[in-house]
Amino acid sequence: MCRRLRAAEWRLVCENLSKIKDIQELLYLVSFTGRETADKAALQFEKADLTMEQIVSLAPFISRETVDKMVLSSGLHAECLQDIFPLLPFISNDIIKDILG
Repeated sequence: MCRRLRAAEWRLVCENLSKIKDIQELLYLVSFTGRETADKAALQFEKADLTMEQIVSLAPFISRETVDKMVLSSGLHAECLQDIFPLLPFISNDIIKDILG
């Protein structure tokens, strides 16, 4: 039953993904879905030029692994931890090391 609900939820999200024009619309959509569906939807935007603020706004709805992928694909770099402070609760230590170089 739960698997069927997730599949139905994902189909509904897929129907609307092509209509999403910006991060705010994506945020609205994933705020009503489960984490698995939110991860899949967020990964559709992984290649987009997302800012740190946009990734932070999505982070509470998606898994740490998905946030890590989004940060890596965004090419985000920082001089010190303070520059990426809002991301710290959502990313793994390996990603922090990569960002700081």
